Amino acid sequence: MQFSKIFTTSDEAFLIFTLARCWEPWYNEYAKKQGVAKKGRYTVENSNQKNGGFKEEGIRVYNQICHEVKEIRKGDTRKELELQYMKKYALE
Repeated sequence: MQFSKIFTTSDEAFLIFTLARCWEPWYNEYAKKQGVAKKGRYTVENSNQKNGGFKEEGIRVYNQICHEVKEIRKGDTRKELELQYMKKYALE
């Protein structure tokens, strides 16, 4: 089954958004063997939410990623890439 049939556009966009906003603190935590990583980009400081809320800029970035994922999923290149991946890893 194709990736795009299992995961929604928003699932995929959230994955990309989270990797982009948290890569640096996660890498620094790994590389320096430090304790808990700092919050990622676009996170509100001193938020009353358990894990901190997103800044307006972060919401705009996430929405832009959603739009891009939706457009990319329409293309034949994406569909072909998913089919090649499935064949390579015997997921058909």
